[in-house]
Amino acid sequence: METESYDTYRPKHASHKNSRIDSIVRKQNVQYDSLAGQSFSNTKTPMNTIIQDQDMLITDSLKLSGRFQLLAETAFTGDVKFRGSAYSLIRSLQIYYGGQAFVNITEHGAQIVQNNRTIKLSQTEYAQSSLTCLEDVDLNVDGDIDFECDLNVYGLIKRFLPTGDLAKIEIKIQFENDLAKVFYSPDGADGKVTGFQINDCHITADTLTYDANVYERVMNAFRSSQGVEIPSHSYQATTQNFVQGMTTHNLSATATYTNLISAWVLPVPQDIVADATTGVSTSDTISKVSYRNKDYPREFIMKLGNSGQSVNQNGTQGCTKKMNHYNGVLKTALYTHKHDNVGWKLSNLYKSNDYQAAAGCWLKGLDNHENILNSGVNTYPANGLVKIQFKTASDQAPAAAADKKAALVIFEYTSVLKVAQGQIMLVE
Repeated sequence: METESYDTYRPKHASHKNSRIDSIVRKQNVQYDSLAGQSFSNTKTPMNTIIQDQDMLITDSLKLSGRFQLLAETAFTGDVKFRGSAYSLIRSLQIYYGGQAFVNITEHGAQIVQNNRTIKLSQTEYAQSSLTCLEDVDLNVDGDIDFECDLNVYGLIKRFLPTGDLAKIEIKIQFENDLAKVFYSPDGADGKVTGFQINDCHITADTLTYDANVYERVMNAFRSSQGVEIPSHSYQATTQNFVQGMTTHNLSATATYTNLISAWVLPVPQDIVADATTGVSTSDTISKVSYRNKDYPREFIMKLGNSGQSVNQNGTQGCTKKMNHYNGVLKTALYTHKHDNVGWKLSNLYKSNDYQAAAGCWLKGLDNHENILNSGVNTYPANGLVKIQFKTASDQAPAAAADKKAALVIFEYTSVLKVAQGQIMLVE
């Protein structure tokens, strides 16, 4: 028996096309405090929050909110900025439903978020995100400043979940303690940054309260033998250092799931080193990523295993031209429900060669993307290994260089949270 689609049990208004909302008693935004209080820092990093009440949680409305304060030596003068944005404060993020982690970002989270923001947001969405996450904002010791990080960019379930009678949501955040990975000083501040403080720090989310009949119908669907399946995106990232003296690069990255959607390759520093004077980094290598001498990869090929079909632009001859790379990256965002209203930031950065990402997408069509159906059914068979090969015009890790490069490979998958007879499983 096939599992019931999520759309068959949710009320009509959940599609955002409703004209009657008699079944809704109220909608409100709720603050959820961590078990460890509301104050965190680079020395107090774990933040665990539990959500369990009778209302329906609108999962993709989850946000981290707080007031940020820079800490520095008494003699410190000048400003620093976040590397990328305030998302660099978050070292890792796990979100569990009934003990199943449908978000599990343990490393490279700031780069994953920036990649999603750069590629998938429209101009309006990017402007809103840039404001709330303090992108390119001068940070100093003169008072604190509000910020908000929308957790939806980590790949949240785009539906509501009951958290009362069935299971709880648990959100685990680990803040970064390496200041060089959080901040950079573009103009060379005078004095040393010693840390940061986040006050009034909590999670917020929207919730819906249904009347008793609708609530019971939803819960019956979750408890039924057929159950429901709820799809979402998940991400995994790994780095491989470029080899000194080599201009031909062969990368092999393990993809642990068969339902692979897309993959990106980004040139990033092998190491993030703190400046001796400021204690932070000297450049923002999250918002802008480029190869040495800003040369794009040549003859770039990405495929599954040794015999898989290449998913890069320009087929088996490989992707070399700048516009081929741009189209390859852009196509990884075109399966969203917006289709054409994406990639505003990507387009701007590509003009100046400041976001030299390369990518491939395994989905065969654009018809099922809005619902993020199980890509394992809609892609080439996966054998667990992704082969990436390309050439660069120059050595990416010369011995005397301080900015040796590595390849950051980001995978995007479809994950399906299945709930049946009160039991919760993560179908990957």
